[in-house]
Order: sequence, then structure tokens, then C-alpha cells
Amino acid sequence: MCGTISASANARTASRTSLFSSVRAKSTMAASYATGRPYTRPSRPQGAPPTMTADAAQHLTPVLGRYLERTWSHGEGHRLYDTDGRAYLDFANGIAVTALGHRHPRVTAAIHAQVDRLIGPVSVLGYTAPVSEMAAALAATLPDPLDSVMFLNSGSEVIDGAIKLARRVTGRHGIIAFRGGFHGRTLGATSVTTSSLNYRTGYEPLLPGVYFSEYPSAYPGFAGDEEAASRACLADLHALLESVIAPSKVGAILIEPVLGEGGYSPAPGSFLQGLRALCDEHGILLIADE
Repeated sequence: MCGTISASANARTASRTSLFSSVRAKSTMAASYATGRPYTRPSRPQGAPPTMTADAAQHLTPVLGRYLERTWSHGEGHRLYDTDGRAYLDFANGIAVTALGHRHPRVTAAIHAQVDRLIGPVSVLGYTAPVSEMAAALAATLPDPLDSVMFLNSGSEVIDGAIKLARRVTGRHGIIAFRGGFHGRTLGATSVTTSSLNYRTGYEPLLPGVYFSEYPSAYPGFAGDEEAASRACLADLHALLESVIAPSKVGAILIEPVLGEGGYSPAPGSFLQGLRALCDEHGILLIADE
């Protein structure tokens, strides 16, 4: 993965560049943030030092693939800038974590203010105002009886924590997930992920006690008929509980309400309602990975 790029690879990279629509930053930024701060193009950065790419190729493990052979300089709003000064519309959106754009002034100001006051893992020593205030704000949006939150570093950690919590609270080892779901790359999260075989290959055996049922995607199998998809997949789940693992052994059922990597398909409302009723009937916890 870190070897010399061939001519064909260069051609593929050029093709990808056209798909990513490299744009000239000559006009005013369309979204200049809620503050009304005018957008000005940053000064053109210099090319990346050769040592940067050489160090990356030699010392960064190739286990994490990259879509583009680019070295990024900075971001501004909805644009990314490479070290040659070219601007790109950022459709990756930080893998869905930069919804407010790059370098939003209020976000960066809050980060700087907190770093100037306190930085570091002090949560086990007591309380800090930002964490407590954020917890209260999130809890206020939750439906009853949910009233508490826990902050972790990544979605994978959240899934691992949810699996541990389900097993601890219920005393049951079984976890049911859905085919096509992506939940992360740690050992626990990989164990419930089936969106691609690449995530699982070479890491077996994964966690025991994990079972899979069919996800209720209305397309293509049900030609858009959500009710048919819901009925068929609830029947598949009931069959799993009748012939593979007893409900009394299941601690939690884990689902993406909107299937991500497995097809970007929302679960029908009737399916989620049926799933909630099934969990309530058997004392099974329902985990929504949103």
C-alpha cells in the first residue's frame, strides 16, 4: 500500500480528483457562518516537504486505507485545502463529525477557551462545568425514562460499552445484530459488524454469543414495500429466537435505525415499533446505534 504509484494508479487518482471537483476559491464562501464573518481565501500554502510523505509512508501503518494521495493543509467552512493550495468541496464531512464546517469560529473559540483553563482526563477526580452542563443539555432531549449519558471517544467505544452494559445489567450473554450493519472496528464492535467481510477477516475468533438477523431494507428485495420488509424481517427475528437462541439468553438487540455502510436504508417505523414490543416482552435491552 505504501509502494510507488504506477501510471494506472496516477490515472485513477486523476479521475478521483475530477469526481471530487477541485474548485477555485475566487468567490465569497456560500456559507460564511452564523457570525457573518466574511470569507477570505487563505494565503497559498507551499508544497508539502518531501519528508512529510516519506515519513508517513515509512512510519504510518498501512492498515488504515486512504481514498486519495493528498496532503491536506487546512480546512475552512465546507472546503479542504491541499498543500499545493487547491480547494476541494468536502463531501466526506470529517466522516460526519464536522457538520458545522471546518474552523467554525464559535467552535474553535470554545476549544481554545477550555484548553486555556483545563485539559486532561480529570473526570475520575470530580466534576467539570462543561461536562456536567453538556450532560444536562443532552438528557433534556431524551424521552422518559432515559435521563443519563456517558461520554466516550468514538462510536466503537460506545458500542463496546453498550454491549458490556447489556451483559452486566441483564446477566445474559446473547447479542443480536443485523446483517449489513457497521458498528466500529474494535474487537467488540467488529463482532457485531457485517457491512464488509474485510472488517472481520483475520481477526477471528470474535466475541462469542453474537447472532444476526435480516435488516428490513425496503430496497431492493421488497421493491420499496416497507410493510412487507417489516413483516418479513420481524418473522426472521422471531425464527432466530425460536430456533437458535432463546429470548431468555439475549441481553440486547442492536440496530442502526438508518443502515449506514450496508446500504443507507432506513428501517421502517413499523419494524422499529415491533422490535421495541419484542424487547419489552422478553426483557431484552434495545440498543440504537445512530
